[in-house]
Parts: sequence; structure tokens; C-alpha cells
Amino acid sequence: LKEAQDEYVKALVYDPSSDAAFSGLADLGAKAGFTVVRHELLPPEGALGEAQEGRVPIALGPGHKEWIPYFLCKAVWRNEPSYRGRRLGKEGEGAYSWTVQEESECLVSYLVGNLSTTETEIASAAQKARPEAPPAEVPVEQVLAAAPPLTRHLKEAADAGLLPGYALFAVLGRRCPAAIAVLPDRAQEDLERYIRRFVIVPGGTTRPAGR
Repeated sequence: LKEAQDEYVKALVYDPSSDAAFSGLADLGAKAGFTVVRHELLPPEGALGEAQEGRVPIALGPGHKEWIPYFLCKAVWRNEPSYRGRRLGKEGEGAYSWTVQEESECLVSYLVGNLSTTETEIASAAQKARPEAPPAEVPVEQVLAAAPPLTRHLKEAADAGLLPGYALFAVLGRRCPAAIAVLPDRAQEDLERYIRRFVIVPGGTTRPAGR
């Protein structure tokens, strides 16, 4: 079973969008005692507009406010060559192209922004309920429980140092899996580590599309 698992992991590294590999790994997990989970990254499409007179429009409905920090980060990366240059060196100063570093940074922006917003909302509600009580620190677990579902997974991936692996799995691997084959060995190793840590989960229930 271990050899079969390794083969499915290898298949997902080369093509994270492969439903056949995902399903095969899930079937194997039923025998080997693990399940598989795919944490989807689903930002609203068309939210980020083109720069106009130095401004970048971001169009998000009321139910998508969690994505504001993410798209603010994206707006800077896509429209500020000088910023890309500071982050990537000379290669970032030319025409815009997606990078793992950009995606990882914008995922951190999503994470930090939503943790901060949720903590503020909880603290504000507590203060209104008991205005006479002194402000109290909000436990991290309480914040994570109330934050958008993706926040918890990003926190876990960040703590494990695997946000680059998640970016490769959820973004590049889903949109352009052929590009995975030409990535440096280090990037493919990050992707494999992510799959083994967060896609393959002991016990639980297989979730082919989660957040």
C-alpha cells in the first residue's frame, strides 16, 4: 500500500488537477486508514480590474469581503513593477507574470487580514455585551472558529512553512498543471510536502472539494 500511495502522490505532484489520481488515492485511503482533502482556493472571478489613473478597482459583493486583503495584495503585485522588483529582483521589473512568491504573500495577506477583522468583531461584540468589563484578549482558537473556513487551513499551512506548496497545489497546479514539470526541484519538493501533510489526512472523511 505504501508503494501505491507514493505513486499517487507522485501523480498529484506532476498534476494536482488530476481527478483520477485524487480518486485513486481516496480509494487507497479507505484500505490504508487515511482520507484525502482538497482545500480549494476560490477567489471571486473578475474582482480585480485594470488600473485607471493610478487606481485599481476591486469589485466585491457583500458576501466576499473576506477577499479584500487578498485582492489589495494582488493589485500591488500586478500594477507596481517597482514593488515586484524589490521582492523578486530584476526579473520582477518587467511585464507582470504570476509567481509563487506573489501568491504566498497574498495568502498571508488574506490570513492576517481575516484574523485581524474577526478578532476585532469578536472583541467589539464582547464589549457591547459587557461595556463595564475591561477589554480581554480573544483566544486564537475562538478567532479561527469564527473566521472564514479557508483561514484555518492557511494558518496551519503557514505554521508548517507550506504556503508555497499550497500555492502550487491550489493555484498553478489547478490552472496550469503542465507548468509543474518545469519547476525547480525545491518547488516540487514543497508541493510534495504539502500533499503528504495536508491532502493525505489520517482518518476523517474524504472531501474532494473543500475550503
